[in-house]
Amino acid sequence: SLARPPVYKPLIWVVGDSFVNWVGQAAAASPTGLLLSEVATVRWFGVRGLHLSQFNDYLHQCWEAQQCNPDFIIIH
Repeated sequence: SLARPPVYKPLIWVVGDSFVNWVGQAAAASPTGLLLSEVATVRWFGVRGLHLSQFNDYLHQCWEAQQCNPDFIIIH
């Protein structure tokens, strides 16, 4: 049989407060969360007590740490 070509998986960042952190942990432990990883690469960036005034700096820190551009950013 022929090997299937690699499938493009979009890179999604979910950025926000502590809820993002908790949801990211729950997704990693859930069968549904594991299914999500088959269709996309999701990075969870949640920080406790994040305020809107801190968001731009935090997003920049995330980018510096990852050194890649996501296809989508979900903001909570």
